[in-house]
Amino acid sequence: MEISVDQSFTDGGITYLIEVDSNNYAKLLVGQYVLLNELCDLPKTHVQFLVVHFYDSRTKYNPQRTINNLDLVNNNLYRGRGIKYGAVHFDDLLTWAGGDAASFLSLLTG
Repeated sequence: MEISVDQSFTDGGITYLIEVDSNNYAKLLVGQYVLLNELCDLPKTHVQFLVVHFYDSRTKYNPQRTINNLDLVNNNLYRGRGIKYGAVHFDDLLTWAGGDAASFLSLLTG
């Protein structure tokens, strides 16, 4: 499963799968989410998919757009029982003071 994401780490019994989106590939992220759900060999409650948007244009990409797409797939395809997910824009990480995994997760939309 880790070959399908850019990075992963485990903290507190949860495996976090991190994908960096640098080209506004929302459709690919949704497909990747489906693939991860199908390949996941861990209980879905022990996995979280995190998207870090690095895409920048004249206006900052709103991570809520990604969450809306993932909500649609999770609710309609997985009946709300798919892998948990969140998204953040890289600019929000620049202002983050650092800390543990819980501190990082507090930045996420979703």
